[in-house]
Amino acid sequence: KVNQYSKAGEWERLALETADGKLIPLILLPPINSAYGYTIFTDPKGKKNIDLSLIEETKQKGSGIVVIDLSGTGENGNSGEVFDEEFSFHTLSRSDLWLGKTILGEWAKELNTVTAFLNGRYHDPKITINARGTAALAALFMSASKTNLPGKKNNITEIVMRDAPLSYLFDDRKTVDFFTMAAHLPRFLNWGDISLAAALCGNNITFINPLTMSGQKIPAESLEQYQAEFKKISAICRLPGKTIFK
Repeated sequence: KVNQYSKAGEWERLALETADGKLIPLILLPPINSAYGYTIFTDPKGKKNIDLSLIEETKQKGSGIVVIDLSGTGENGNSGEVFDEEFSFHTLSRSDLWLGKTILGEWAKELNTVTAFLNGRYHDPKITINARGTAALAALFMSASKTNLPGKKNNITEIVMRDAPLSYLFDDRKTVDFFTMAAHLPRFLNWGDISLAAALCGNNITFINPLTMSGQKIPAESLEQYQAEFKKISAICRLPGKTIFK
């Protein structure tokens, strides 16, 4: 269900209501021309943490813009998380795990709901997702889960991942909580790593300021190793799309 509210200037205000009662608040600015498609922005600290210069730059390019708050963030914030910012998403993550879910899984479903809304309302526009940190991982996993599946549309052309990790392997115990509990997926490394998820997307991915899972900047020599790994896994999967590191 789409709940429509009064406009805020040129921005539409909506909330998508899912079958399980979740609300996904979003603000939307139409593109100058439908050919430019839409860019979805999201941040694990809510839309107020998104750099306004990114929004303005995207607007100047003519793209439509959708800004959303995922569950536990922004307008969807959980009051149980305010007790200690250092352990952000601790309560929500633990409750999800008890129920056999993960925050990343829920965020991926919410992003899928938003893309489905855009597909239905605007006839399958080109979609770019620009996300930071853990929210960027959710976008990556959502896109990978849609690739080459019968009856599923994946018109996501690019994912821009800002300040996101390149691997689930830890490198520094002192900063092990850098990405909060929202980032973790039980037994994920038994399946693969972020390089495999990226290869399965079949679309372009841009890492801006990539980090380790412990939040450390990656030196040039190590970054070359990561690039080689991503390229190797991509060649094995034989799907379109390139991964770029900036």
